[in-house]
Amino acid sequence: MYKGTGAEPIQSGQLMSGQTIDVQGSYQLKFDGITGFTGLQVKKDPGVMLIWLGCALLMGGLLLAFYWQTEVISGIFESEKGTQGKLTVGALSGKVTDNTRKALEQFVSSVTK
Repeated sequence: MYKGTGAEPIQSGQLMSGQTIDVQGSYQLKFDGITGFTGLQVKKDPGVMLIWLGCALLMGGLLLAFYWQTEVISGIFESEKGTQGKLTVGALSGKVTDNTRKALEQFVSSVTK
């Protein structure tokens, strides 16, 4: 037992069920038995909004990874006579190859005109 906010105990010991002790002649403590209890802790966490923001960004990135169709069309121009030359074009796509083929054909038709 401690008195107030003191660091040193004023009395210590063990009680068995049904036993009573006298505390400094002022109080009597009786140990009736064990009962159930609940420990409840309420606290404020100011960083929780940052966690939810990170979760939203993660879910947004996941959705973009599944539904965003990336297509890369690149080419190499080999000059023979100034502006005359050979253009080699290629396309790269992680998904949906049919759309990539159409985009490549559209690019080639616009370049050859």
